[in-house]
Amino acid sequence: MTAAFASLLPNVSQSDHSPNEWTGFRRSRQSGDEVVGLTRAFLFAGTPSVLASLWSVYSEATKDLMVAFYGYLEQGLDKAEALRAAQRDVRKTHPHPAFWTAFNLIGDWRWKRQLLPGQQG
Repeated sequence: MTAAFASLLPNVSQSDHSPNEWTGFRRSRQSGDEVVGLTRAFLFAGTPSVLASLWSVYSEATKDLMVAFYGYLEQGLDKAEALRAAQRDVRKTHPHPAFWTAFNLIGDWRWKRQLLPGQQG
Protein backbone atom coordinates (compact mmCIF):
# COMPACT_ATOMS: atom_id res chain seq x y z
CA MET A 1 0.00 0.00 0.00
CA THR A 2 2.83 2.44 0.77
CA ALA A 3 4.36 1.90 -2.67
CA ALA A 4 1.04 2.77 -4.30
CA PHE A 5 0.78 5.95 -2.23
CA ALA A 6 4.38 6.86 -2.98
CA SER A 7 3.82 6.56 -6.72
CA LEU A 8 0.80 8.89 -6.58
CA LEU A 9 2.00 11.51 -4.13
CA PRO A 10 4.83 13.44 -5.78
CA ASN A 11 2.22 15.66 -7.50
CA VAL A 12 -0.04 16.02 -4.46
CA SER A 13 0.20 19.26 -2.50
CA GLN A 14 -2.04 18.09 0.33
CA SER A 15 -3.85 15.02 1.51
CA ASP A 16 -7.12 14.99 3.45
CA HIS A 17 -7.95 11.83 5.33
CA SER A 18 -9.66 10.26 8.25
CA PRO A 19 -7.42 7.43 9.45
CA ASN A 20 -10.31 5.41 10.85
CA GLU A 21 -11.92 5.25 7.42
CA TRP A 22 -8.76 4.58 5.38
CA THR A 23 -7.16 1.98 7.61
CA GLY A 24 -10.29 0.26 8.86
CA PHE A 25 -9.22 0.76 12.49
CA ARG A 26 -12.01 1.43 14.92
CA ARG A 27 -9.84 1.27 18.01
CA SER A 28 -6.13 1.02 18.44
CA ARG A 29 -4.15 -0.56 21.24
CA GLN A 30 -2.28 2.71 21.58
CA SER A 31 -4.58 5.64 20.88
CA GLY A 32 -3.49 7.75 17.94
CA ASP A 33 -1.25 5.18 16.26
CA GLU A 34 -3.34 5.13 13.09
CA VAL A 35 -3.29 8.94 12.81
CA VAL A 36 0.47 9.15 13.22
CA GLY A 37 1.20 6.16 10.98
CA LEU A 38 -0.94 7.19 8.03
CA THR A 39 0.06 10.85 8.28
CA ARG A 40 3.72 9.88 8.45
CA ALA A 41 3.30 7.67 5.37
CA PHE A 42 1.90 10.58 3.36
CA LEU A 43 4.61 12.98 4.55
CA PHE A 44 7.35 10.40 3.91
CA ALA A 45 6.01 9.88 0.39
CA GLY A 46 6.38 13.59 -0.36
CA THR A 47 3.04 15.20 0.41
CA PRO A 48 3.90 18.62 1.89
CA SER A 49 0.88 18.71 4.20
CA VAL A 50 -1.88 16.51 5.53
CA LEU A 51 -5.27 17.59 6.84
CA ALA A 52 -6.39 14.73 9.07
CA SER A 53 -9.31 14.21 11.40
CA LEU A 54 -8.40 12.92 14.82
CA TRP A 55 -11.72 11.09 15.20
CA SER A 56 -14.73 10.15 13.08
CA VAL A 57 -16.75 13.26 12.30
CA TYR A 58 -20.34 13.69 11.15
CA SER A 59 -20.33 13.56 7.33
CA GLU A 60 -22.40 16.70 6.77
CA ALA A 61 -20.14 18.81 8.98
CA THR A 62 -17.05 17.37 7.27
CA LYS A 63 -18.48 18.14 3.84
CA ASP A 64 -19.27 21.70 4.90
CA LEU A 65 -15.78 22.15 6.34
CA MET A 66 -14.01 20.78 3.24
CA VAL A 67 -16.10 22.86 0.82
CA ALA A 68 -15.37 25.99 2.86
CA PHE A 69 -11.69 25.07 3.28
CA TYR A 70 -11.06 24.64 -0.44
CA GLY A 71 -13.13 27.74 -1.19
CA TYR A 72 -10.90 29.80 1.09
CA LEU A 73 -7.79 28.30 -0.52
CA GLU A 74 -9.12 29.39 -3.93
CA GLN A 75 -9.54 32.90 -2.50
CA GLY A 76 -5.82 32.93 -1.71
CA LEU A 77 -5.73 32.20 2.02
CA ASP A 78 -2.92 29.94 3.18
CA LYS A 79 -3.87 26.49 4.47
CA ALA A 80 -3.86 27.45 8.16
CA GLU A 81 -6.00 30.56 7.57
CA ALA A 82 -8.37 28.59 5.32
CA LEU A 83 -8.79 25.87 7.95
CA ARG A 84 -9.44 28.43 10.69
CA ALA A 85 -12.01 30.28 8.54
CA ALA A 86 -13.72 27.01 7.54
CA GLN A 87 -13.90 25.92 11.17
CA ARG A 88 -15.54 29.22 12.07
CA ASP A 89 -18.10 28.71 9.29
CA VAL A 90 -18.93 25.17 10.42
CA ARG A 91 -19.17 26.33 14.01
CA LYS A 92 -22.12 28.54 13.05
CA THR A 93 -24.20 25.56 11.87
CA HIS A 94 -22.68 22.86 14.10
CA PRO A 95 -21.72 24.62 17.36
CA HIS A 96 -20.50 21.56 19.27
CA PRO A 97 -16.66 21.43 19.07
CA ALA A 98 -16.72 17.73 18.13
CA PHE A 99 -17.85 18.76 14.63
CA TRP A 100 -15.09 21.23 13.79
CA THR A 101 -12.11 20.71 16.13
CA ALA A 102 -11.19 17.22 14.89
CA PHE A 103 -9.17 18.54 11.96
CA ASN A 104 -5.42 18.90 12.26
CA LEU A 105 -3.15 20.44 9.60
CA ILE A 106 0.29 18.84 9.65
CA GLY A 107 3.25 19.93 7.55
CA ASP A 108 3.64 22.92 5.26
CA TRP A 109 0.86 25.43 6.01
CA ARG A 110 1.63 27.66 3.00
CA TRP A 111 -0.69 27.53 0.00
CA LYS A 112 0.98 26.86 -3.32
CA ARG A 113 -1.47 26.43 -6.13
CA GLN A 114 -0.13 23.91 -8.59
CA LEU A 115 -1.74 23.71 -12.00
CA LEU A 116 -2.33 20.38 -13.65
CA PRO A 117 -1.13 19.83 -17.23
CA GLY A 118 -3.49 21.62 -19.60
CA GLN A 119 -4.97 23.76 -16.82
CA GLN A 120 -4.73 27.54 -17.02
CA GLY A 121 -4.52 29.78 -13.97
